[in-house]
Amino acid sequence: RGGAADNDRGWLARTAMADNSETNVIKLESSDGQVIEATRDAANMSGFLNGLDDEAGEVPVPVLQVTANTLTKILEYCEYHCRAGQQNTPEAEMKAWDENFIAVDDAMLFDLMLAANY
Repeated sequence: RGGAADNDRGWLARTAMADNSETNVIKLESSDGQVIEATRDAANMSGFLNGLDDEAGEVPVPVLQVTANTLTKILEYCEYHCRAGQQNTPEAEMKAWDENFIAVDDAMLFDLMLAANY
């Protein structure tokens, strides 16, 4: 194991903890058993995760249809757009980020499309 995906999950955990508010952090468990932390604000950008009760965060919420690599990629998108909205990032900058974000191999693109249906 190891590699870029693990580094991405570490980045997400640091991002989730950046505001020092444990109540703003939610734990998600991927289909392959990895627990990934994200901010509630970012998770709320997802229709599937939006509105989880206040108990979520203490116990990982199972996301059984999505692997850790795909979930990490989704949360990367949500975290970026959450921050970009809060910081009034210019639309052109966000568009460039989105284009770079979606520059993935076909397998990841397919997994992202499948995850979008949950």
